[in-house]
Amino acid sequence: MKRYLLDTTTIIDLAKGAGAAPQRLRRAISAGDELGVCPVIVCEFEAGLLPADRLVWEGLLQRLQFWPISLEAAQHAAADRCAFARRGIRLSSTDAPIAAVAREFDAVLVTGNVKDFPQTDLQVVSWRR
Repeated sequence: MKRYLLDTTTIIDLAKGAGAAPQRLRRAISAGDELGVCPVIVCEFEAGLLPADRLVWEGLLQRLQFWPISLEAAQHAAADRCAFARRGIRLSSTDAPIAAVAREFDAVLVTGNVKDFPQTDLQVVSWRR
């Protein structure tokens, strides 16, 4: 069994039925894998929903695990942002906590923007192909 943190781009791909995301989601569910989201992902995704679509997609989100951002994860995100900034690499204030939650829950981060997560201690994959 694996744990997957589904980033906003992956939830959007699922909503659109794009790429291999729907098939990979079904495969993960069949394998008994845990699929989760965190507060940042829910906020980003729901901000882009049309009111008519909200109930359908909130139903999907409610079936996923919800992994909160702990104080330790927030502090790890801040440390990552500082460390990467010293190297001239900008981590966004949304991506850094997403990565920290994936680490804290020992989850593989599934995103369409693999390049936005350069942390070497984080497993990042795309379900777009």
